[in-house]
Amino acid sequence: MKIIFYLITLFASTFCYSQEKAHEDEIIYVKIHTLEEVIYTTNLMQFYLSKDKNENRLAKETVEQLWRDMVSNCDALISKFPNSEYFFETLYTKASIEQALGNINIAKEFYEKVLNFETTKTALKNKSLRALAFLIIEEKDFTKALNYLDQIKNYKVYYDCGVPYLGDKKSLEIMYMKCYDGLNKKQ
Repeated sequence: MKIIFYLITLFASTFCYSQEKAHEDEIIYVKIHTLEEVIYTTNLMQFYLSKDKNENRLAKETVEQLWRDMVSNCDALISKFPNSEYFFETLYTKASIEQALGNINIAKEFYEKVLNFETTKTALKNKSLRALAFLIIEEKDFTKALNYLDQIKNYKVYYDCGVPYLGDKKSLEIMYMKCYDGLNKKQ
């Protein structure tokens, strides 16, 4: 039922924005993040992780279709509106979704585009470096992963409270540890 509500909201918001002659890039951006809300604020992710095979299969198909719809909207915004105020965030969103879909090479390409984008917004560059390091660690290229990890300090993130900070700090420690362990095993 929640899914239907969010889909109606998506189409209603698109209609309302178009009635106000909003910029097309803003409409696409709203679509992307409404689809994201559908995934994360409904029980879809719970069913996605369910042990019940039917629930899991249906939820997985639905989530993956929503992710593909998000990618399609990201592609539209990126190709049509390279000067949009939403462009930078959309590069990161596309990279994240491609990673979730298992399209690792495309994800890495778009994380790199985030890093090469001229902006003073550092949080998404920080997240992109973390994601790239994680992916490269999975490929066992520990020297390259360390390079990405070492760059993270150049892109500050400001936290509202200590919990996300501690989580990020711990994940960095784990990634560094995996790199050093991997390099030691190679020797």
